[in-house]
Amino acid sequence: MAGETTVTVIGNVVEDPDMRFLPNGTAVLTLKVISNSRFYNKNSGQWEEGNTFVVHCDVWRQQADNVVESVKKGTRVIVQGNLAVRRFDTKDGGTGTVVELKQAEVGVSLRFAKAQVEKVRSAGSSYGGQSGPQDGFGGSSQGGHDGFGGGQPSQGYGGPQGGSADDAWSAQANSSFDEAPPF
Repeated sequence: MAGETTVTVIGNVVEDPDMRFLPNGTAVLTLKVISNSRFYNKNSGQWEEGNTFVVHCDVWRQQADNVVESVKKGTRVIVQGNLAVRRFDTKDGGTGTVVELKQAEVGVSLRFAKAQVEKVRSAGSSYGGQSGPQDGFGGSSQGGHDGFGGGQPSQGYGGPQGGSADDAWSAQANSSFDEAPPF
């Protein structure tokens, strides 16, 4: 959308994501991310906390399901979206302000963690619908720290199976992790 301010924030998830559903069945998740700076004070010889910034990220539909399965409290993430500031009335009669990222994209930071990507297909996928494995890699998340656990492949999202031969992520186009995608 024209005129939107798009920002990127790197920070840690404040609390375990909690997905909820609208009356029409649409999944929605609000991810609370805190970003704070630390700097080394040469005079005191100590690390000190700088400014703290908290942002609420709106995540919808299949992405909400992916986020709830991939991150937990403390996971370092990179979020990007359209900046919105919302004011609200508090219980004590004052006003408060919430900074939100609308239409947010969420990714796990690999600065201090490892991740294994698992492609999922959703009903809204534009990759074609030929039969094949449920996900393009045939793999699953590996247990570990920083929000990656489970180890079970994600199944049953109701989306098309497999993908077309020109889909770089499909099992037909890229049969192993050792091969580069054909682009």
